[in-house]
Amino acid sequence: INSVWNGTWQKQDLAAPTAGTILDKNLRMPSSWKSSLAFDASLPGGVKATLEGTYSYNFAEVYATPLGYAKTGSIRLPGEPEAREVWTAETLADGAKAGGYYATNINGNNGYYYSITVQLSKSFKNGLDLMAAYTNARGMSVTDGNGDQISEFANTYAKNGSSSPELGYSNYVAPNRVIANASWTIDEGKYTATKLSAFYEGYNLGYISNYSYSRVSYLMNNVSGGTGASQMIYIPTEMELSQMPFVDEANKLEFNNFIANDRYLSTHRGKYMERNGATAPWLNRINVRVAQDFFFNIAGRKQTLEIGLDIKNLGNLLDSQWGLCKQMSSNVVLNYDKAAAKYTFTKPTWNTLNGTASTWQMLLSA
Repeated sequence: INSVWNGTWQKQDLAAPTAGTILDKNLRMPSSWKSSLAFDASLPGGVKATLEGTYSYNFAEVYATPLGYAKTGSIRLPGEPEAREVWTAETLADGAKAGGYYATNINGNNGYYYSITVQLSKSFKNGLDLMAAYTNARGMSVTDGNGDQISEFANTYAKNGSSSPELGYSNYVAPNRVIANASWTIDEGKYTATKLSAFYEGYNLGYISNYSYSRVSYLMNNVSGGTGASQMIYIPTEMELSQMPFVDEANKLEFNNFIANDRYLSTHRGKYMERNGATAPWLNRINVRVAQDFFFNIAGRKQTLEIGLDIKNLGNLLDSQWGLCKQMSSNVVLNYDKAAAKYTFTKPTWNTLNGTASTWQMLLSA
């Protein structure tokens, strides 16, 4: 019940919600099994080596299916070997469009994650410590769930649209990551010490719109109907591409060159793209820290005052063209016009992200 002011307070009924969320009566909270195994070894020269593997498997993953759409047929696009599903909006008895989401557990196609890390480290008597590590990782999921709204668990890229979710790469798991650290503590006597450190991190990261991703999907406009997200492209062979109708031959040639020059697309011709199958650009970052420690003896207890200077993204401080994040113009690269029965390709470009994610930052602390 809601109250409104019309000279006096009057009660009125609230409007019925038009896009509710229905929970499966047997809905279970998602869970996962995680296992890890590590080996440590001492190598010649005082080098310590670590090999670590981690694996996790998801159970009872949750997906929110858009309500108000019925599968009414299929459409086979020119050059594609399979038909795509077609979804049509359902109309309620009063003529309104149905909406909302149905949250349920996925049967099969549960996601998983694994990572393998190799690390080498060494400590020297003069206070110098060195470390370097490489991680290879893969995450698979049905939805990335990029937010706290139910709709963000439903609008997922897939071959047949959001109403037919499928297993794909998790966009937030960087397939490759390299880190290295060098730190040096210089004891200057009884009352002071200087600490110097530098940390390097290199991994796959790029921005699409205002969101960061480690993996990328190349998409086409929604030809299946239903709600939300665009759909995964088909990666044609050169023979298949020659039979596909484009707005002109130059545009078709541009699409072929784009496929040939992309590491993922060029090795998956004749297949539908997997969600987040391609990787984002490589990002290099160096952070440094300089700190001065002062030691005091107060009431018989040792106290330390530390004054530190942290610089994040040192490369960008040294050169404005270094340490920059990249942002894709758009990952919707194909448009199929049903009326004209023609494709149009728009080449995506990686441009510099203008924002604090690309700039150096400095912090003075005490």
